[in-house]
Amino acid sequence: MRAMITTFFVFALSLLSVATAQDPTDVAKLKQQNELLQAKLEAANLKIEKLENQLAEQLKANKLATEKEVSKRKLSLSDRIPAGTAILGNYQFTKTGGEAGTVTLTITERDGNKVKGTYVPKALNAAEAYLGWSFEGVIAGNKLTAKSVGKAAKRTLTVNMKGDTLEGSVVLLEQQETASVAFSFQK
Repeated sequence: MRAMITTFFVFALSLLSVATAQDPTDVAKLKQQNELLQAKLEAANLKIEKLENQLAEQLKANKLATEKEVSKRKLSLSDRIPAGTAILGNYQFTKTGGEAGTVTLTITERDGNKVKGTYVPKALNAAEAYLGWSFEGVIAGNKLTAKSVGKAAKRTLTVNMKGDTLEGSVVLLEQQETASVAFSFQK
């Protein structure tokens, strides 16, 4: 828009230079038209500047509103654990004197609400983590339910999302032992 107005202004100036060989009355009219065009150009530039400022303010307000909406939206468990997610946590067997340690829950594959992954615990005083076990499971709402697969001892994992944590249990079916588990989503 500015380019079009500027082009028109240059054209008007070129007419003025041609007018030097014309009648003084025509020259006066051209000068008057030129002044009018300059005033219109200034007014148009001010209007454009005002519109650009209004647009910038609207974009800024929309961006802030969108950011607020996203931050207010509660992420579901499904949103929080795409394939490739590794979540750190702790475990504690519930029997008196039961083993405690850290654990890494990794989601290796996702297909809709179906998940595959690994559960790798490390006892507090152990130098290395255990081999861990692979699982397959399902996300329903904010709950993940999974079972061990392969040659690992039969286990179930059940965790519920509560705010920024996953809390639940791992049950070793053959030993009839239960461990409490809690994972925290990193911000």
